[in-house]
Amino acid sequence: MGMLPNAVGDHCNFDTETAGRLAAEHFHAKGHRRIAFFNPKPGQNQFERLKNSFCAAALRQGSDVSVLEVPPPEKLEWPLPAITHEDNVATLVERWCALPPKTRPTALFVPSDRTSVQFYAAFARRDLRVGTDVSIVSCNNEHSLSATLHPA
Repeated sequence: MGMLPNAVGDHCNFDTETAGRLAAEHFHAKGHRRIAFFNPKPGQNQFERLKNSFCAAALRQGSDVSVLEVPPPEKLEWPLPAITHEDNVATLVERWCALPPKTRPTALFVPSDRTSVQFYAAFARRDLRVGTDVSIVSCNNEHSLSATLHPA
């Protein structure tokens, strides 16, 4: 992925191009036509790459795709925090809830399993259920985290 600002050495990761495409294709196969990318960390290299590949794939298949994201930080600090700021998660869920139901995305691509755990909790606090009120797909294959979620 290259050298991140303020970091020593290169940063390696999974294939974000394929991951974004697979998420968009999965939603399409499940019948979702209004989908969104939830970005709680704008400017974070991996999340930006996932956002771009997901949006491009969704547009190619004719989905109505949107991006819900918080403002980017003024300066990226290294090392990047492992956990997303809870305020960012709450802001994105509030924005999603404020959308008119007829235009609200029915499926959300969340860029990491750690962050999806936070989104599940934020939706539950609003008496919304993932898998019923909204669908979520996330990345990283962190089974120890995703196995505790229902639906996984």
